[in-house]
Amino acid sequence: MTSKRQKSLFDDAGGRDLVHSGQRPARSPEQRSFDRLVGQLERARADLQQWEAETPRLLGRVHQELLPAQRELAQAQRALVEYLDGFLAAPPKGTRLGKRQRAALVDLLCELATSLLAQGPDAQLEAIYDRHSAVPYRQAQAEEEAIELELAEQMLGSFFGDEMLEGHTAHSAEELLHHVQARMQEQAEQQAAAREARAARRRQRRGPDPRAEQRAQEAQAASQSVRDIYRKLASSLHPDREPDPEQRAHKTRLMQQLNQAYQKNDLLGLLRMQLELEHIDAHALAELPAERLRHYNRVLKEQLAALQAETRDRVGRLLISLDLDPFLAVRTPHMVDRLLDERLHELHAVLVNVGQTAEELADPQRRRQQIDAIVQAMKARAAADDLDSLFDPAGW
Repeated sequence: MTSKRQKSLFDDAGGRDLVHSGQRPARSPEQRSFDRLVGQLERARADLQQWEAETPRLLGRVHQELLPAQRELAQAQRALVEYLDGFLAAPPKGTRLGKRQRAALVDLLCELATSLLAQGPDAQLEAIYDRHSAVPYRQAQAEEEAIELELAEQMLGSFFGDEMLEGHTAHSAEELLHHVQARMQEQAEQQAAAREARAARRRQRRGPDPRAEQRAQEAQAASQSVRDIYRKLASSLHPDREPDPEQRAHKTRLMQQLNQAYQKNDLLGLLRMQLELEHIDAHALAELPAERLRHYNRVLKEQLAALQAETRDRVGRLLISLDLDPFLAVRTPHMVDRLLDERLHELHAVLVNVGQTAEELADPQRRRQQIDAIVQAMKARAAADDLDSLFDPAGW
């Protein structure tokens, strides 16, 4: 879905490009930078508006399609765990399980139960697991966490240095990672403070830094440029000065729009209002002095960065809700639709596989073939040392 195109800052009433219309001298670097930033900012704003418009629909798909599919799969997996529990306790008449067959079915049961227990505690599932496993579920989880912690210590220690691990009280790899991140942040802050202290000593020895003063003056001038536009527009739009009730209501709405643009430091919005209200004409805007354009460009760059960061944050939070990597390169809502479709297709395929497994185990004519297939699958899994769940969408 594409949002309706907003009127460009440089579209006049006749639809001509105000920047490039007419015969004028070659544009300065500041003017070209201004043009480019305006275009980037309008595209970034359109992108954000599109994500804002599409996010409710995409979240609706999560709640209406993805979550029900996940619940349906979990129910089917649980039913298979319960069936395997009874199957192993009392195999159907005429079914003989050898050591390899029984071990493979126990492994399958424990894999499924572990996957389900990862979604939340369940005393009944834990009891089933403990009935068939030589190691109780909680002990197995503790041992696995200990192994993961040891591997994490080795990896993080070799990468960041053993001193980053000193004094940690982590009981899991995740806790250890948080510890290292905190130490890195602390170290970075200390290094930044040390750099600033050294820089301060150098500044004290050298005296005032002309470039720093210039940057401060430019930032102040950029902020002043925004205030100047706001004050000029506010002076002419103030509704208290309008005797006509209809015009007063219109100016009240415009004043609200103006205040919102100013609060957001929305230079582009303020410039657009200037154009629409004819406080400046297109030629004046296109021919602004280089110094004023530099001030404008500084504000536009800051606004562009803020819009892009807001869009990345919105997309990242949406991907997390889909149980996807928040750093995936997703440029449009349509790409999220495709990811959702792929995820739903995978869940459906796994659901069919789980159902087929249960049906074939219950069918005397196909039971032996299915048990043999499970034996081979578990054997291949062990050989590959694959830690994914057997019925994970990426698995069998």
